[in-house]
Amino acid sequence: MKNLTLFTLIFVALASCSKSDNSNTPAPHRSTPDYDISADGRTLIKWKNPNTTELDMQADSELRRVNTIAKEAFKEHQNLQSITFPNNLKEIEESAFEEASLSGTVTFNTNATVVFGDKAFFKTKIRKLSLPNVKRLPYSVLSMSYNLEELHFNKLEILGFGAIGWNYLKEINLENTGITEIETVGISGCTEVENIVLPATIKVIGYDSFWHCKRLKTITINAVNPPTLTNYPFKDTNLQKVYVPQASVEKYKAAPFWKDFAAKIQAKP
Repeated sequence: MKNLTLFTLIFVALASCSKSDNSNTPAPHRSTPDYDISADGRTLIKWKNPNTTELDMQADSELRRVNTIAKEAFKEHQNLQSITFPNNLKEIEESAFEEASLSGTVTFNTNATVVFGDKAFFKTKIRKLSLPNVKRLPYSVLSMSYNLEELHFNKLEILGFGAIGWNYLKEINLENTGITEIETVGISGCTEVENIVLPATIKVIGYDSFWHCKRLKTITINAVNPPTLTNYPFKDTNLQKVYVPQASVEKYKAAPFWKDFAAKIQAKP
C-alpha cells in the first residue's frame, strides 16, 4: 500500500512538471524575412524589417487577416513612417508602437471597437490621428507624442490615466464620443490646448485631469448634471470660462468643487 501511495505521488509530481513545461512552450508561429506571425495568421508578433517605411496591412493577402498587433511588435521602429491597419483589427497590445516614428499617416479602417494596451503609441511622432471606436484609452497610450497636433475621436467611454498627455494639441473635442470618465491626469501637459469640449454623458473628472494645460481658457460641458470632480482638475491652467447648459448654471455653481469656479461658470453661448 505504501509503495502504491509513493508511486501515485511521483506520478502526480511528474504530470505537474509536464504541464508546467508545456505552459512555457512558445506558441507556434511562422516567420518571413519581414515579420513573425502566429500560426493561425491572426496575431502579428514582431516586425523584423528595420527598413520598412510604409506598410499597408489591408493590401497584403496575409496581413489583412491579422486582428491583433502583439506587445512591442513595432517598438522603436524609427523608419516606419506610415501604416494602414487591416479591417479586421481588434487589438493593439502594450507598447506595440512605443517610440516608433509614424510621422506620416496612421489609418484605421474598421468600425469595430479596438482594444488598446498601455503605451501603445507612447512617444511616437504622430502628427494627426483619427481614432477608431475605443472603450478605454489606457495609461499613456498617446502620451509624450510631442508632434501630435490633431486628434479626432469616435466612440470612447473612459479616458485613462495620462492617456493623451504632453503634446501640442490646440483643441480637444469629445462632444460626440459618449465618454463618461476622465481619469487622473488624463489630459495633462497639453501645453497648447485652449479649448476642451465634453459631452452630455460625462460623469467623472479625475484628479489633475487638465493639469499643466497652461493655455486652457475655456471648457464646455454639455452635461445637465455637474460631473463629479476629484479635487482640483484645473491646476496650472489659464481657465477663464466654464460653459454649461443654461438650465444648469445654478446647479453647477452650487455643486461640490464646482462652486469654487462660480465666477467663471456661465451659460453656453
